[in-house]
Amino acid sequence: MISRSSTGLFLSLLGLIVVSVWSLYSALLLEKQAEALFSKQLVAIGIGFVGLAIVLVIDHRRWNRSVWIGLVWFATLTLLGLVLVLGREVNGARRWLYGFQPSEVAKLSLILGLSWYCARFRNQLRLFRFGVLFPGLMVLPLLGLIFVEPDRGTTLLLAGMTGLLLLVAGARWQHVVGVGLIAGACLGTQLAFDPLVRARVHAWHRPEEHRSTKAYQNRLALLALGEGGLLGKGPGAGTLMRTVPEQHTDFILSVIGEELGLVGTWLVVAAFATILFCGTAIARRAGESGDAFGMLLATGVTLLITLQAWLNIAVVTKLLPNKGIVLPFVSRGGSNVIVMLLLAGLLLSIDRHTAKAARAPTKLGKLNPFAGADGDLAFGRTGGNPFDP
Repeated sequence: MISRSSTGLFLSLLGLIVVSVWSLYSALLLEKQAEALFSKQLVAIGIGFVGLAIVLVIDHRRWNRSVWIGLVWFATLTLLGLVLVLGREVNGARRWLYGFQPSEVAKLSLILGLSWYCARFRNQLRLFRFGVLFPGLMVLPLLGLIFVEPDRGTTLLLAGMTGLLLLVAGARWQHVVGVGLIAGACLGTQLAFDPLVRARVHAWHRPEEHRSTKAYQNRLALLALGEGGLLGKGPGAGTLMRTVPEQHTDFILSVIGEELGLVGTWLVVAAFATILFCGTAIARRAGESGDAFGMLLATGVTLLITLQAWLNIAVVTKLLPNKGIVLPFVSRGGSNVIVMLLLAGLLLSIDRHTAKAARAPTKLGKLNPFAGADGDLAFGRTGGNPFDP
């Protein structure tokens, strides 16, 4: 039986993909090699849905093994290292390795690795070394390699998700916030000497002084959103959005706003709100069933998707300076859409197998794998992981 959370999640995904296909077709009409770019995106969406179906069938608890996490982590660090050496440089950044972005794979690896760690050491997370120091040392190489590409937006996104997931898992907020403030101060000091970052922040703060340079993209995007009015100009009828740089990636929302209007824009926001609501419900049910890994995995996936969506929308609407963050499931980018659909598959898998475990009859003579001798959950009492051998 399909739960309402899975139904709502899947329908939201389908809606976002439909909006993506339509808006990208409209945004790419005047681009060079438009047909090739659009075809590549369709292929990536197809690969993503195949991956989603495969991940959905596999019990998510099979990933909760030290050997799998180690292999995934090593492969990700290797790819992030290779992209700095062999990657293609575009606009001063090396983010692409043979047509895909390893930093997108890092999102999946980080969620799996942190969920495994927090489930394994859940009872020790209130101690500083287990709650902040060890996971910090674990994620630092991954975040550092992404930072020096440079990809500051993805670094900040993953760092924020790491802190939130540690708080959900049970780390002391004083430890997480304290280390976060220190790391933020160090990062802010470093970024203050970066001319590109300073120019973007100044353009965001004083756009009238950068109307034809750094603030040009945001100014046109806001005009395109305003041109759409309530119901928009209709599919393919937008004109102003075609003048927005990167309108098919970071600023795809300007295309949606002009052609579908305020109603279409709010429907996109509602789809991400539905993903947040459904993902939270899936995580809660996994936690109630005694599946710490599933609960943390669902929480991490939900946080990543909604945080990335919020950052993109905040940039397009000028609530934040430009960070180069794409809109999940909607913006052009094969690596992003494939990884996001895989993450959605993990959410659906958690819900499916949690429901299956709840319906399974208890056999006489069989011990509950989640319970200790006194009936308490094994990981809740000892910090051990019931899925590890």
